[in-house]
Amino acid sequence: MPDTRLSLALNLGGIALFVASLIALLVLHAATHGGETDFELTGGDLILAGILTVALVVASMGIHEWIHGLAIRRAGGTPTYGARLVGNVMPVLYCTADGHLFTRTQFIGIALAPLVV
Repeated sequence: MPDTRLSLALNLGGIALFVASLIALLVLHAATHGGETDFELTGGDLILAGILTVALVVASMGIHEWIHGLAIRRAGGTPTYGARLVGNVMPVLYCTADGHLFTRTQFIGIALAPLVV
């Protein structure tokens, strides 16, 4: 498990990548649309966009772990779901099958299941 310092570094790195990607997309949009846009985001819209973004991220994380659980169940295990804070900074959801040993092929299938769906 990463400690608080590593969790903070990973989060800050993710934020930096997000900002860099946003800038790159804005530059690409300006280059392909003649440098003009009618996009406007007011305070209320910004708050709503933030809330929707957080809700969609949490929902997609839950679906991702649920798919791992389906693969675990298919491989004969009993999935257990949970949530925790890594290093008291980064929230994570997880799915595990405590005490169950999977074959290498089953483990790879469980790990890759969310990518296939």
